[in-house]
Amino acid sequence: MKNKYIVAALAASAVLVLTLLSAQQATATWRSEQTTGGGTITSGRLELAVGNSGVQSKAFDFQGFGSSTRKLGPGDYSQAPLTVFNKGSIPMRYRVQNTIQSSAEMPLRLDVSVVANEAACPASPAASVGVGTLYSGAMIGAAFPPVGQWRTLASGASEVLCMTGTVGINPPSGAESTVTFSIAAQQK
Repeated sequence: MKNKYIVAALAASAVLVLTLLSAQQATATWRSEQTTGGGTITSGRLELAVGNSGVQSKAFDFQGFGSSTRKLGPGDYSQAPLTVFNKGSIPMRYRVQNTIQSSAEMPLRLDVSVVANEAACPASPAASVGVGTLYSGAMIGAAFPPVGQWRTLASGASEVLCMTGTVGINPPSGAESTVTFSIAAQQK
């Protein structure tokens, strides 16, 4: 009987040793090395700025949708240009990754079009503004262009987005909301 336990223990030890050796063998098969000739990696400066023709910043406080002195009511809108600048030395691509509202209870709609210049985005919305609608829908969570797509700008170039914010039909009485646009940029 004692021999059976010894045989079982030896068999278990052999299985454990084989398992460990197999794991080490598998790890070794995933290693690889390759030597390449010398080369040069060159990179430019990637710098995105937003604002208008007077003020450009990496953290621009967009006041285009109203202020403490201008309250918007049900169905009211506010429209303003937002210029995106490529102040870097390399071509870039950008997109609005997300739009955050401080009050999710406030029903806000966002319409975004590309226009030729800031003057082409009038204070009151036209029926059809710009050369192309980038986004039309709920303000909260707005991302444009669609996932996987980007807007491109050459070095030193800019693009004007006509941003229209509209308050929904039934906003809570006395409610206020701020809006934050999260913009991503990548070297093209």
